[in-house]
Amino acid sequence: MSVDIIAIADPTRKTDDHTSYKTFLWNTLRLGFGTGAGQLLMLASTPIIARMYRPDIVGEAQIVMSVAGTLAVVASLRLELALPLPKDDATAARLFRVIAALALASSLLIAFVVLVADSSLARWLGLRTATLLWALVPIVLLTSLTQVHSLWLTRTGRFGTLAAARFAGVGSLAAVQVALGLWRNAAASSLLIGVIAGGAVSLAIQMAERRQQLLALSASVRAVPLMTLLKGYKNFAIYSLPYSFLCQLSRTAVIVLLGVFGHKEAVGLYAFAFRVTCAPVSLVMAALNQVFYKSAAEDDPHRLTTLIAHTQELIVKLAVPVLAIVWAHDSLIISIAFGPRWSAATRYMDVLALMSFAYLLTSWLDRIYDARQRQRLALALEAGFDLISLGLFLLVLARTGDPLLAVMALTAVTVVYCAVWFVITIHIGRLDGARLANTLAPLIIMTIVGSGIATWIIRALLPLSASLLVCAVLLPPYYYCVVSKYRSLV
Repeated sequence: MSVDIIAIADPTRKTDDHTSYKTFLWNTLRLGFGTGAGQLLMLASTPIIARMYRPDIVGEAQIVMSVAGTLAVVASLRLELALPLPKDDATAARLFRVIAALALASSLLIAFVVLVADSSLARWLGLRTATLLWALVPIVLLTSLTQVHSLWLTRTGRFGTLAAARFAGVGSLAAVQVALGLWRNAAASSLLIGVIAGGAVSLAIQMAERRQQLLALSASVRAVPLMTLLKGYKNFAIYSLPYSFLCQLSRTAVIVLLGVFGHKEAVGLYAFAFRVTCAPVSLVMAALNQVFYKSAAEDDPHRLTTLIAHTQELIVKLAVPVLAIVWAHDSLIISIAFGPRWSAATRYMDVLALMSFAYLLTSWLDRIYDARQRQRLALALEAGFDLISLGLFLLVLARTGDPLLAVMALTAVTVVYCAVWFVITIHIGRLDGARLANTLAPLIIMTIVGSGIATWIIRALLPLSASLLVCAVLLPPYYYCVVSKYRSLV
């Protein structure tokens, strides 16, 4: 029995660029609204959490969450990425059942490893208590099941439910972390319990959307033609799994290595700066990645080029002014919002802003490799990047003992890699590279120069606090003018 894969849509179909981008942008806005609201809620709670939890406590919790994030990628062999592809729901349902079984089995295996070697693992990771490692089990299980449900909702176009689940999950996470910080001593365990609560709420909402189907899916695992499914989607396990693992590793290895070298406070500062600076990246990835996956599988190169050009233009216009304002006022923002104990995070924020902008423009395009069945190339590129970037990070950290200098080296390699990766992606997607270059390059230069000059003039004429206030007042009208241009597309 063969496994049907969705075919690339016929480029002669009667769907123009405007209609295609209108549908894409509407689905993105629906998904982005819930995700964005959740991100705003998380950022709003960050000042409270920052005053409750010390940097070293945040660092310990972040080490555990980084390990859990890496394990969650491996738990289901990345087969969930194939869920939007089968033509019939029966094949997708059988695949769903296999993925759920893999997630459960992986969680049980993690529980066994923690039971046997918790003390050794805690000592190696620099954790003060091995009890924190038990949070890996529920976090990995909830993350894996949430991923497979979100891809099923993507398949069925239930982006509204997916947005609601993400908002509720983030809200629950922040509420539990704040409540536990007030109710008991602010400890790393409180932060981890919040992550578990948020994942449980998000999963419950997604499961409720299709509870009748879930009852049928949970009937039997043995009846699933496992070998047929694995053979049909073997590229996801062979290439997408190591690729996703390396992508996750490139983000989490920094935190783990800092912990291994004994820089727990630096872990907290880096994680905090990354959370604030790269919040727009999380929003864009959550809103665009799954919607773009569907478009990359269905759209012809010309229509896909138009979609990417419009989206990158909007990202640049929305993101650059905010990055310029934050860059010019980061010390004041951190001091007012998060307190003096986090003032050292401004140095990491200045560096990570460059990485954030590079990821904003490119990170959501990685599904082109899946849609074009070029996972092997994606794996090779990511492996080369991880080898160079993490090798350089480890070398600088070991030789100098300066976490900030190591992060600067990592950022420089990341920005160069994103540029090279984007050029290769244009070729893989058979996109119009000249059109994208002519649209993107002048826009980036003009927006950076314009935002930089405007921010510099305001900063030079006014005191720091007044300058920040004026920039904050001018930002909404600017956003209104930018978004007004795209109203006709929605």
